[in-house]
Formats: sequence, C-alpha cells, structure tokens
Amino acid sequence: LAAAAPNTWTTKAAKPSSTYGPAASVGGKVYVIGGSDPPSSENREYDPVTNTWATKASMPTARYGHALAAARGKIYSVGGYNNSCGVYAMNEEYDPVTNTWATKAPMPTARDAFVLVNPGNGKIYAIGGDNGPCPSNHISTNEEYDPAGNVWTAKAAMPTPRRDPFA
Repeated sequence: LAAAAPNTWTTKAAKPSSTYGPAASVGGKVYVIGGSDPPSSENREYDPVTNTWATKASMPTARYGHALAAARGKIYSVGGYNNSCGVYAMNEEYDPVTNTWATKAPMPTARDAFVLVNPGNGKIYAIGGDNGPCPSNHISTNEEYDPAGNVWTAKAAMPTPRRDPFA
C-alpha cells in the first residue's frame, strides 16, 4: 500500500449499513454503535489496517443521542433517547476483546445530546446535554464516571447549559 499524500483525503470502505451513530476507538479499531432514527443497537467495527468492516455484538438497548467513550480498553455507551420523549441514564460497557456487553452503574442525570469524554485520566465525564426532548431542556450538568470503581460523582456544572455537543 502506498502512503497517502499529506493533507489529502482517501476514500475507504463504506460502512455496510445506512445507520449513523457515535464512534469510539479501541486497540486501533473504530466502533460505530447505535444511533439512527428509529433507534439502533447496531455495533460495527472498522479495521483501518485491512480497510474492512465487521458486525459485532449488538448493544443491549437500541437508542440514539447517546455518547461513547473509551477507557481501560472498553467502550462505554451512555445515555440517549428512546424515540418516545424519554431520555436514558443507562451505562453499557462493550469489551472488544470478548465481544460482550455488561450493564454498569447508570449516570445520575438521564440525558441525550451530550459530550462523553475521557481526558486520559482513566475517568469519563458526561457534560451538558438535554434532559427532556419533549420539550427540550438544555442542562449544564457535569458528572464523572470511574470505570474502575463503577461509580459516578457530580462535578462543577458548566456556567451555561448546552447540548449537541455544545452547539
């Protein structure tokens, strides 16, 4: 394979379905999980080395508006929207090595359209979002998840409520 020229785009294998959802990366592979409208539980793995997609174990709860973050070699799928004016607090952990899902402690504040980030300290932060799409209610909530202890902790809220991520 020849290397792509710097500052150019290269077309790669298309994802084999039309669903869309958030993505996270673990072990050099990219996972696109859930999303779409109506909600999906699809889990697709992209391997950039072989330029191929594989279908993996479906997420237990179909949803969209959720967020993904990787920590400790696993992917966490948190929150989301159920297409019936309800938001979720659920936290489901995907292990790419065993291709299995486990239910973890739910976040204290149910929401969708938020940011889930691991800044490299082994913890995950759920920031902002919307806690009721019918009607929409933007929030400034900031909660920290510790995967090692399976516990959530409230942190300082953002000064201004935001959603989608911070539009």
